Amino acid sequence: MGPLISGYVMYYLGYGYVFLITALMALASTPLILMLRGLERRMVSFRLIKVNAPFALFLIPTMLLFSTMGLLGFALTTYYNVVKNIKISDIGLVYALNGFMVVVLQDKVGNFLSRRDVRYWLVYGSLIYYFSYSLIFIISNIYEALLDIALVTTGEIIVSPIVLAIAMNMAESDKRGQYMGVFGLVSNIGRTMGSVISSEAMQYMINNPFLLWQSLSSPALAASVIYLGLFRINHRLASMTRQLH
Repeated sequence: MGPLISGYVMYYLGYGYVFLITALMALASTPLILMLRGLERRMVSFRLIKVNAPFALFLIPTMLLFSTMGLLGFALTTYYNVVKNIKISDIGLVYALNGFMVVVLQDKVGNFLSRRDVRYWLVYGSLIYYFSYSLIFIISNIYEALLDIALVTTGEIIVSPIVLAIAMNMAESDKRGQYMGVFGLVSNIGRTMGSVISSEAMQYMINNPFLLWQSLSSPALAASVIYLGLFRINHRLASMTRQLH
C-alpha cells in the first residue's frame, strides 16, 4: 500500500508531501505500540555474537542475494521513471502488485515448500531473481513492467521464507534471537549494497541497459551457485538444512 499511495501523492501533490504523510503515519503508530500488553520488561543484549561456522558460511551468499533483492526500490523506480519515462503513479502499481502477490500467495507457497527440499528451492528462487532482473533491459512500458514484477515477486515468495527458516534452524537454541539479529544485520547490509551499487552503476551504464541489469542481477546468480556448492560440500551445513524437509 505504501508505494501505491506514495506514487499517487508524488504525481498529484509533489515529492515533499510523501515525507509529511510518512511522518504522520509513523506518529499514528506510536499510541498503538504503547497499547501493547504482555511484553516482558528485561534487559536485552544488543552485542553481536560469534556465530557457528555453517551459519557464517550461509550468510555469504545470503548477503549477495539480498543485494539483488535491494534493487526493488531505488534502482527499479529510477530506471523506469528516468530511462523508460514511466509515470511515478504507474510505478506505484508495480509495487502494489508485488505486495498483493505476497499477501495472497505467500502462505500457499509456504505450504507447498514445506513438503519439498528447501535447499534446491532456495537455488531455484535465486535463479528466478537473476532472470527476472536481467530481463528488465527489454521492458518499455508499464504492462511489461507488471509482468516482470510478477516474476520478481515469485522469486521473493520462494526465497524469503526459506532463507529465514534456514537461518532460524541453524541458530543455537539459546541464542536464536542474537543469531537472527546478525542475520537481520547482514540482510540489511545486502539491501544497502544493492542500492549503492545500482546508483553507481547507473552513472556509467545507463546507456547500456543490457550490461547494467546483467551486472545488477549477477549477485543472485552467484548466490545460487554458492548455495548449491555449500549444500553439497559442507556436510554440517547440509545436515542442518536437511532437517527442514
